[in-house]
Amino acid sequence: MQIDYILSVLIAQTVLLATTSICIMFVADARHRRIAWLWVFSNLLAAVSLYSYPLDQPSAPTMINAVNSSLALVAAFMKYLCLSARASQVFRKKPVISALASVVAVIAVIHICATPFRLLLLCVAGAVLAAAGLHAMQTNRAWRGLPARKLMIATFGLSIVLMLWRIPGAYPFGEDSAFVGSALQQIVGLLVLISVTMFMQIAFLGLLTGRMERLRQRSVRLKASIGARSRALVEFNQQLAAAGNERLMLLQLLTHEVRHPLNNAQAAIQAMSGKSLDGREL
Repeated sequence: MQIDYILSVLIAQTVLLATTSICIMFVADARHRRIAWLWVFSNLLAAVSLYSYPLDQPSAPTMINAVNSSLALVAAFMKYLCLSARASQVFRKKPVISALASVVAVIAVIHICATPFRLLLLCVAGAVLAAAGLHAMQTNRAWRGLPARKLMIATFGLSIVLMLWRIPGAYPFGEDSAFVGSALQQIVGLLVLISVTMFMQIAFLGLLTGRMERLRQRSVRLKASIGARSRALVEFNQQLAAAGNERLMLLQLLTHEVRHPLNNAQAAIQAMSGKSLDGREL
């Protein structure tokens, strides 16, 4: 009965991840397509890690348990990359070094998770990644002021509490060596994890749409500012052209007013000298 209940919960988790992933890819624009794909891929890894957990952990192969735990941690780390501006910059500037370091870290985690301490490692690493995500939400200026930011911070806080709550029951402090199972603490932890995942997906969707709306409004304001400056520049050019025309008319008027008395003075001088205007003597 508990196994059927766990499978039902996992199916609900898969439907939730699939639905939110489709919504994220549908609403993401070209500028946020990369971060959306990374988030969706992390959802896929999280779903695979939950579904591939053998319910009978003692009889399951050790390497399967290790790979499952590693997939869950990799999915959490990818979500951190989606939310952290500094980590994303490091991966963009040094992709080869970052990829090699990630591969080495995954291999080390797999080998550590092959031991009975895998649940303890999973809880500690999960709490650390949740704390890193919480720090990313507080320091990344791209998410500041968005309504969904508070929900994402609350989900990270609840994730930290969940991971710390599972540590006392993990080996060697307790008997549990797997996160998913048929024990009451494991079922409660799984339900809380699915709730956290649901609110995290909603929060990320809100962050994505809020960020896109903010950029759209900023673009509209920028276009309006550019339009206003363009109109002001056109009016200024028109004023300059009008001022230039007035100056030209003033110069023409002054030239005419100055030339007319000069011509009269020249005629008077020539008359006094006894010559006509064409140079003949009178």
